[in-house]
Amino acid sequence: MIENRPPRRFGSGPEGPDRPSRDDREQKARARQAAEALFAPKPPPVIEKPSIDPPARQPRILKHAPPAARARTDVVATPAAAAAIPPPHVARIRAWLKYGMTLAQVADAYRVPITEIKRLLGES
Repeated sequence: MIENRPPRRFGSGPEGPDRPSRDDREQKARARQAAEALFAPKPPPVIEKPSIDPPARQPRILKHAPPAARARTDVVATPAAAAAIPPPHVARIRAWLKYGMTLAQVADAYRVPITEIKRLLGES
């Protein structure tokens, strides 16, 4: 026979609206345990002392050869030296001198005598 009852509502039944069901209590207990596990103090990390043995991997340091020593050129200007510095490079030389390079350094870079650099710049 079919009984004519309204459908059950949440909280109504043998437990009653004020008494949680057994499944509800278990669910709350599991949730509480999970929350306590999240916020429980963590054990301090174990710090091992480094061993005295050399490291297994060597650092990657590239060695380079020292630059070759170049002799300073304070010799008399020759026609070949005059052709060594193209006219468009005069602006570059002026910029180098403006930002702190010396005449000797510029002459060394172009491998010409200092007198040639002075001649190009119009200095005596």
